[in-house]
Amino acid sequence: MKKVWYKRPSYWIWIWICSVLAVLLVLINVATFYVVHRTCYPSTSTASIENTDTTSKSGKDTVTVNHKAYKYFTINQSDNSWSYADIKFNKVAIYKLAQEHKEIGDDDKKANCLIVVNMTVKANKDIEIFPDQGTISTNNSLQGDTTYTADFGDSIDSGVTRTGDVTIPLDGVKNISDLKKLRYKFDGGAKDDNDESDDAFKIIDVQINLN
Repeated sequence: MKKVWYKRPSYWIWIWICSVLAVLLVLINVATFYVVHRTCYPSTSTASIENTDTTSKSGKDTVTVNHKAYKYFTINQSDNSWSYADIKFNKVAIYKLAQEHKEIGDDDKKANCLIVVNMTVKANKDIEIFPDQGTISTNNSLQGDTTYTADFGDSIDSGVTRTGDVTIPLDGVKNISDLKKLRYKFDGGAKDDNDESDDAFKIIDVQINLN
């Protein structure tokens, strides 16, 4: 009587079956990791930033740059030193660019890194505030000017809350892990030019700790 295939003494059949099962298991694990990773973390292939200067050389509203490293910080840090507005820094994303750009940003600065600060401004009075015209310096003596924002840079009426991103090109960053602290400075002021209170004009100067 002819033996069925699984009772034959040929070990290669079982070796073949085990190999196929092992390959399938590896593929399932890889697919699972990929799905979970993409769900929990943004893509690290490109960083898109908005350019509000429509007269720039690129002539585009969006600039996309490749980056080779990315790190995301949840900050939840508030600054209430100005009675005219409550300011909260929510998140910071840092992109280490795949290559150094000689001209990036509204002022064509050289940069090999982008810092994106997500912040919220709640106006307690009619104000003008300019996070897009500030500077950021780092704990390792680097400094960059804010250059991209579609969310701030003008008047905010009393009682209005606005949340958005400000992007700062930075040059000379070797590793994202070298950045431990950011000093962010920008101006704010009362919208009413006749307001002569001591607090009518404010330089926001805050230390953002990257944990």
